[in-house]
Formats: sequence, C-alpha cells, structure tokens
Amino acid sequence: MTFHARWGPVVEGEGPVTQAWQVEPAEDGGGVTKLSVITSGMRAGSEMERQFTGGLPFILSGLKSLLETGAPMAA
Repeated sequence: MTFHARWGPVVEGEGPVTQAWQVEPAEDGGGVTKLSVITSGMRAGSEMERQFTGGLPFILSGLKSLLETGAPMAA
C-alpha cells in the first residue's frame, strides 16, 4: 500500500510512504500468525516516523489478534 499523509504541511511535505504487509503462519505452527510490515520511503527522525511509530503497533496487534482468534481485541 502507499500512504501519503495530508493532515499537516510538515508530514505532507515528506511525501508518500510505502508498506508491504505479509501475513503467514509462523514456522512453528500452533495457530500463531507471523505478520511482517516492510516500510520504505520514511526518513529516520522525520515527523512522519514519529507519528507512525505511535499508532501502528496498536493497529498491527489488533489485526494479528483478529487473524489468530477470529475476534477483535477488546477496546
């Protein structure tokens, strides 16, 4: 996916970020899912990096829980 944040002039000026999401069973099985997100186009130390690192782990944890259990995480 390609994402170009436009909620503020600083992050908009940093340009788009590309992410590849890979979902697969973990090697050891047991109903565990391996979720990998490869991000490119984001500069280290940028405002975009600062803002993404806050919310993305929560979003990914919720997706992983849904894939493994069929139920969303509790709010």
